[in-house]
Amino acid sequence: MTFKKLFLNRFIAIKDESIMYDQIFHKGINVIRGEHSVGKSTLLDLIFFSLGGELKDREWKYPVNSYTKVVAEVNVGAKTFTLIRGINTTKSKTYIDVYGGSFDDSLFQEDGWLHLGPVRSKNKMSFSEFFF
Repeated sequence: MTFKKLFLNRFIAIKDESIMYDQIFHKGINVIRGEHSVGKSTLLDLIFFSLGGELKDREWKYPVNSYTKVVAEVNVGAKTFTLIRGINTTKSKTYIDVYGGSFDDSLFQEDGWLHLGPVRSKNKMSFSEFFF
């Protein structure tokens, strides 16, 4: 069995077409800190969601429910991928669009994106199959 590490390079939360949060992570330990009720858990929920996790209805709290999509730039082994996932609080198990390259490179690309669902269909693999 081969193990590959997943590393989060960058995380972006978008409302409509405006970037509301943009964080670059570095190798090693990244500390998320702040006062009580400033959004630390909300940020972690959004990162979890951007990587394919599902949030229950009660976990979609403000301001998360006002965002329209999240972006995660990750390294899996030696490869870089950009993941974009739309936020729809009334529909569970939304798709993830995957681009083989950095977020900055993906801004100029309309081709080369994979549209992967949460479960495998007879025509497509799921996003978990793609990564693992």
